[in-house]
Amino acid sequence: MKSICFVHKDIATIDRGGVCVLFKTLMSGLVKSGWDVSCITQSDFKMDGVKVVTLPKTPDPLQYSKEVTKIVNQISPDIVECSNWKFELLDYSQISDRKSKLIVRFDPPASTLFGESGLPLERYEKQLCENADQTICVSKFCQKELIEKYKIEKSVVVYNGIDIDNILELKTTSPVITLNKDKINIFWCGKTTKMKGFDLLLPIINISQNKIHWILNIGNSIEEVGLEKFDESIVTIIKNVPRNTQIGYWKACDMFLTTSRTEGFCLALGEALTLGLPSIVNSECEVFKEFKPNKFIHYSDCHSPKTILSEILTTDNTQKKSSTTQLNSQFSSEEMIINSINVYNNL
Repeated sequence: MKSICFVHKDIATIDRGGVCVLFKTLMSGLVKSGWDVSCITQSDFKMDGVKVVTLPKTPDPLQYSKEVTKIVNQISPDIVECSNWKFELLDYSQISDRKSKLIVRFDPPASTLFGESGLPLERYEKQLCENADQTICVSKFCQKELIEKYKIEKSVVVYNGIDIDNILELKTTSPVITLNKDKINIFWCGKTTKMKGFDLLLPIINISQNKIHWILNIGNSIEEVGLEKFDESIVTIIKNVPRNTQIGYWKACDMFLTTSRTEGFCLALGEALTLGLPSIVNSECEVFKEFKPNKFIHYSDCHSPKTILSEILTTDNTQKKSSTTQLNSQFSSEEMIINSINVYNNL
């Protein structure tokens, strides 16, 4: 039996979405394929066939990386994998005679996410990727960034996988949430960061007045939920909710909006399309162009609140239907699992 250990701080019992759902989907697929799977994270969770090891939170990512090395050495898997974010396997990557093959699943680098170069995060990310046995880029955009920012040419693209069957099941079984049908209900999800374009969202909300009801699905960690007070008749904040409740709100909405400036892939867009929602996306976000042409995707200038408001008011949201057949075939969770296993086997 082949063994793999995933290392990521953000995997927990309550799924915010995004990377948490992604890695759980990948782990589940590997368990079904006969792999011995373990996970090192900060919040305990239970998952059939997965051995979970928790480490306490520490503000020093380099020290955390050393603690991770101790656990990896105890588990001694064939393969160990982390994302470039917070470089959790940096310390382990520097061991010359390490027993496990090391994979980095690469999202945009720190300089792209935060808009400035020379960050310590950037230096450590680069070291991790240089030391890795293989780098998997989650989109062609990320592969381009890996080459341009870190001068690392060797990588493969494995798109993040949308678990379409699970989304469609949750669409049927999730709680029925009743929203005000006299308004257009818009779903937005992400952190309150510049990367996610939260600063672009605020002026759109401010001019939308009473025509629109906003459902903002905010991340779990404390630093992501420091929000100003909103008028509750206009904005509903949801956070730390179970996945089926999240989907309950999402499917009840008329549209999905993402103001993200940068995404490595954007599972949320794929999930919104699977739920059949017309989606307005920030045209400056490069990876959105990797989704094949789709009548449900509207590219728009999120720097212009009036443009977005006009787009919302004129988009036909009366005929919701699943547009999964218009998603790229490489975007399915099945393809992600198969392609990832091929990468593992090649090592």
